[in-house]
Amino acid sequence: MSADEAMDEARFEGLLAAYGADARRWPDAERAQALRLLAMSPAAHARRAEAMRLDAALDAWRLGPPPADLQARIAAAAPLARLFRPRVLWASAAGLAAACLLGVMLGAGVGPTLTAAQPAADSAVTAALDGASEYTPSLDAEGAG
Repeated sequence: MSADEAMDEARFEGLLAAYGADARRWPDAERAQALRLLAMSPAAHARRAEAMRLDAALDAWRLGPPPADLQARIAAAAPLARLFRPRVLWASAAGLAAACLLGVMLGAGVGPTLTAAQPAADSAVTAALDGASEYTPSLDAEGAG
């Protein structure tokens, strides 16, 4: 809405419904037009008075604390509350400790066993793992004959 246009009653009601009766809350672009309409229209004054009563009622309304049984039911239903119950927590900790212990035991015991049990390295595999771009077979031990 441009500054030259006059505000109509429907838009003024929309301002009151969206922003309340306090003119400081109205959009800057429409505040001047709304105040001009308010100065000229007794109907606009009546609508604003209704909006002021509604604003006062909403400002005075306070929500009390929830009942204790509702708080207890919500806390009991929370997923984290179930996770941190002592029995569940101990079971989780025992499972984690067992997995860690098994991992340490396997890591410590399997490493030397695997390296000792490996056959002699194939020269083609060694070349590929070392990053050599080409493999040149050797005729020393295998091809002599």
